Amino acid sequence: MNFDKRKLTDLVEENYVYSSVLYYFGVDFYNYSELTFNEACSNHGLKPEVVISTLEALNKHEVEQDLYLVPLPVDLIIAYLKHKHYLFIKQTLPYLAKLVDHYPVSANSEVITDLKLIFPVFVEDCIHHMFEKEDKIFKYISALDRAVTGRYNISQLYLAMETHSIAAYAADHKAAYNVMSGIKTLTSNYAVSAKSTILQNVIYAELQAFDNKLIIHSQVENDVLYPKALLLENQVKKHFQELIKLN
Repeated sequence: MNFDKRKLTDLVEENYVYSSVLYYFGVDFYNYSELTFNEACSNHGLKPEVVISTLEALNKHEVEQDLYLVPLPVDLIIAYLKHKHYLFIKQTLPYLAKLVDHYPVSANSEVITDLKLIFPVFVEDCIHHMFEKEDKIFKYISALDRAVTGRYNISQLYLAMETHSIAAYAADHKAAYNVMSGIKTLTSNYAVSAKSTILQNVIYAELQAFDNKLIIHSQVENDVLYPKALLLENQVKKHFQELIKLN
């Protein structure tokens, strides 16, 4: 594809994901709608070939597959999930927040007005949920993982097992409503029309992409992490029972 003399808006209209790549290079396409790709790169001191290579790599990107996680040990699965949290918190959510904040209220009446009001709250809740999960559930699972290899403080581990329950966490997680449900309802399931602006198309497409990532993330926890963690918990309980018999 020839990027050089094409307007940024034309590129983004063709592939909304280009917007996020440009954003990470410091270029907000909506602020330079009349500039060509080369002009925008020149204004920001970017090497066009570097940006182009990144944009072209998107076309070769395969659909994310997380089944490879199944045979991995718990510590690596937790590391994977924490890395995803980091990407969500440091990249995806700030990018989405900036897009939503920039969208003019007059462009789409109540929907955009409401989205601007609820999205910052959603971001805060989402980040809080991720940190809480790391501090509580992941920490407990890691303690169980260490315990099966004999690395534990018996009193601390016993107290942790009295406080936590993998089965309860797994049940609550599966029963929890989709965190994006309110935004999906507000945006009519991210529906756009022929009258939608490019920016609105980008926002809705990015929201849907993030929704899909969260679904995959949740599936990894429900179908991979929690079953492994439950086995670990049962192993540790069995070990405690054997210790009690010995005493």
